[in-house]
Amino acid sequence: MNGYLVDQISEIDMQSWIKHIFKRGMSTEESACYTKSIIDTGTRFDFSSLGTPIVDKHSTGGVGDKVSLVLGPLLAAYGYYVPMIVGTSLGHTGGTLDKLCSIPGYQPYLSIENFKKNVNSKNQDKYLLKDIKVFYKTKKELDRLCSKDEISHQGLIAEIEPLEEANIKEYLIQNSEKKNITFVALEGVTDPRNIGSIIRSAASFNIDGIIVAERSYPSQSKLLYKSASGCIELLNIFEVSNINTALKYLKSKNFWISGFDSESSKDFTKHDWGGKNVLLFGSEGYGLKYQTKKNSDFLLRININKNVESLNISNSASIIFHYIHQIKKIKSS
Repeated sequence: MNGYLVDQISEIDMQSWIKHIFKRGMSTEESACYTKSIIDTGTRFDFSSLGTPIVDKHSTGGVGDKVSLVLGPLLAAYGYYVPMIVGTSLGHTGGTLDKLCSIPGYQPYLSIENFKKNVNSKNQDKYLLKDIKVFYKTKKELDRLCSKDEISHQGLIAEIEPLEEANIKEYLIQNSEKKNITFVALEGVTDPRNIGSIIRSAASFNIDGIIVAERSYPSQSKLLYKSASGCIELLNIFEVSNINTALKYLKSKNFWISGFDSESSKDFTKHDWGGKNVLLFGSEGYGLKYQTKKNSDFLLRININKNVESLNISNSASIIFHYIHQIKKIKSS
């Protein structure tokens, strides 16, 4: 290897050697010598003065970067020093470094001096994950843990504490000076995939909170959290004992209740969305219940192709959230 790098061995000789290895393989001793020769060709960094383990995970040429981009930060969060040497494109796909370069403002090209300075920094003293227990399980065990909700674990599962419950009355007291508030109320919507998608869209378009019936809200469902893609932590989820009681309370606080009903004659884009609003959605199968319709100030619909019976509730919600978000941006500008 050293001879090839200093042009003492020709390309033809190197090709013959590689073909020989391909056909016959290498013994353990030969593999060890070859690995050591590769190590000796590069620049070495000495971090022995840190007095703590130095770990690194370098790419082996695979496609997808399913390990490098996750494992490096995870080890650093546990207090390990991770130089993280990564490579660029292999030609047919972007390398780890190429993906990092796509992040606006990210600077991966450092001088050796700055590289050492970064590794020597004491940010590891934070030990972000020091109180988190890690258990190593087989793929079979992880499959079993995820089998109930039929979700893919991708080799990693996290068990977290329940989020702090939000309260409508407390929220309104804390935001008493806020003139434009938009809540979403879900009646009879129980599919965790739909609820998760609605939460994700609501967080994306600045909805202030979602009201759900505590007896039907699948708060323990893994599918709910997977569909929400982390957005549950960005949104107020108000679990109430009765949807209609909550609606009556909000009407007393000057909220307009707008129920969405496919039989309504009014297009939701013709509605005035100023002030405080509650967007009310019923189940896909039965829609809004009679009493809930009665508590609504307006009944609205999305105009779609007459040959299409209906939209999925999460798709409908996304369309409405985006429209209202755009209207509010225009009014505030």
